[in-house]
Amino acid sequence: MRSKQSVLRFAYMATIVLTLTGAGFVGSKRLTEQGASSIMVQPEVGQNPARFANAMGDTVEEATKITIYVTGAVSKPGLYEIQPGIRIVDAIELAGGATPRADLENLNLAQRIGDGHHVAVPQLPEGKQARAIVVPDPETRSKGESKATGMMEARPEFESGIQTTRQKRSVNGWEVHPPSVNRPWWIAVALLSVAGCGGPKPAEPQSSAAPKEDPKPIVVLSTTATEPVKGDADDPAIWVHPTDPGQSLIFGTDKEGNGLYVFKMDGTLDRVLEGVERPNNVDIEKGFDLGGATVDLAVATERLKTRLRIFAIDAQTGATRDVTGKTDVFSGEVGEAKAPMGIGLFKRADGQIFAIVGRKEGPKSGYLATYRLEARDGLVDAVEVKRFGTFSGVGEIEAIVVDDELGFVYCADEAFGIRKYHADPDASDEELATLATYTFEGDREGLAVYSLPGGEGYLVATEQLEGDSRYHVFERGGEHRLLKIIQGGADSTDGIEVLSANLGPQFPAGALIAMNSARKNFLIFDWRNVAETGEPKLAAAK
Repeated sequence: MRSKQSVLRFAYMATIVLTLTGAGFVGSKRLTEQGASSIMVQPEVGQNPARFANAMGDTVEEATKITIYVTGAVSKPGLYEIQPGIRIVDAIELAGGATPRADLENLNLAQRIGDGHHVAVPQLPEGKQARAIVVPDPETRSKGESKATGMMEARPEFESGIQTTRQKRSVNGWEVHPPSVNRPWWIAVALLSVAGCGGPKPAEPQSSAAPKEDPKPIVVLSTTATEPVKGDADDPAIWVHPTDPGQSLIFGTDKEGNGLYVFKMDGTLDRVLEGVERPNNVDIEKGFDLGGATVDLAVATERLKTRLRIFAIDAQTGATRDVTGKTDVFSGEVGEAKAPMGIGLFKRADGQIFAIVGRKEGPKSGYLATYRLEARDGLVDAVEVKRFGTFSGVGEIEAIVVDDELGFVYCADEAFGIRKYHADPDASDEELATLATYTFEGDREGLAVYSLPGGEGYLVATEQLEGDSRYHVFERGGEHRLLKIIQGGADSTDGIEVLSANLGPQFPAGALIAMNSARKNFLIFDWRNVAETGEPKLAAAK
């Protein structure tokens, strides 16, 4: 005799098979004294519903849209309301794209799906590597063009707000059931597209940068990737070679492996600066006077030592040496309130270099601190100048970027928005603008500036998502309008770097570099691809 667990497992598997072959989802309204009523799926305004009888014999009102259920190895499993005629590949796209472990090879991505179908994306067994699948881009699919990819573009315009549940519950008079032994050939679910059942309404935009309608994320393929770090990659920065752009270097933190990695622009490892205890973020600034010699600086936050770790970079060769002096941060604090996380370097017009630092925890006022970097006997000290910056109190502020030319600093209050201040410590502490306060599905993480002449260019902000993070591209100046959202398969991105400098033959107009958690490395994107893929087209350095 089968155990109850075995019966339930069998019923669940039978449900998947039958729904994929057309059984579909059937809704059942709670029985009243008058008996069962017909199911109503509200059509869009101006549409006439068509009537048909379901498998239970009830009269059903059908809108022109259909509802499908997407689960398994996707970023956003759930119920989706869509137009008829889509294929499994489209269903995966609108569910946020496949995760890095998705086994797409064993799905018929071209299969059309109908109302009530369940698309279950399988996951690769441990040890098996995902293969690139040729998937046409949504905009070019009708033209017969295709590209190799392991991730697919999200389609937020399809999301309906329909809720799902795995436990029996009541929603506005509807009973919602999981598969059960009493319903071996259907899954009774409520189609929550009736008015008021779609969950809470998103908050209204709170900044001038909030779009009237979010742009669709555009897939941009990376050009190459770095070798993996030993522990856990976090944040990149780029050092530009003064005479040979192709010899430029990428500095990347390994916060669990306790090292600062140095990569060549082709992604190969050049060297590791070891013994940095949990480095979180890193930034690079050029032209520091160290005892009469002009060097460049790479400065990382060393969280476990509650200090800054500073390396001098030979301005001609890229060779590095540790020049850390007295660099303790957040004096008078204890615990995580003293632990440095984010950092942005600012070089003032008079040549003075400052480090603007965030921490793991902090007060709602004075979350950030500014430190003046001073040379002393061949070392570099950090002298606190001031504390400033508002914090929402939720999550943390880690990502910091400074726009040297325009004199602004941006920091990502990860659950709230991006805050803008003057970078010069002698200027006021007034918050100049708050952007990206519209809904993010993930935390607001890495920030970077792509600078162009005349104050033109872009501010890039990371939306950290498992499997396929997104990068929101704003105007650098003015009202910081949101122009474009891109994604390129980087998992749970923390730090990014963007630079408009010539970085060699592969990246003559600069690059976007994004931390990729799953592979413990950094993906490198040619900025020209970022600029030219999808709409609108962006400018690129010449």
